[in-house]
Amino acid sequence: LSSFFRNVDSRKSDGGACCVGGEIQNLKARAVLVDMEEGVLNEILQGPLKEVFDSNQLLKDASGSGNNWAVGHMTYGSIHREAMVDLLRRAAE
Repeated sequence: LSSFFRNVDSRKSDGGACCVGGEIQNLKARAVLVDMEEGVLNEILQGPLKEVFDSNQLLKDASGSGNNWAVGHMTYGSIHREAMVDLLRRAAE
């Protein structure tokens, strides 16, 4: 279970993970949600799965890539590289 979810203690100010083997407080998916159009991510965070995903583990931009992979890779990739690496590191820890 810990491969896919992390146990978050919402009583902590930083929303940090509980100790391993501790009582289940609030399960959050070990996921990084990435989309350069914020509308899609906002729908997920307002929909029935909103409690599953951590809103701190998403990367979005306002304008989108217009379904153009090259724009996403060349433009947004270089802009958001450090943020993406940080989000992936936190999800893996």
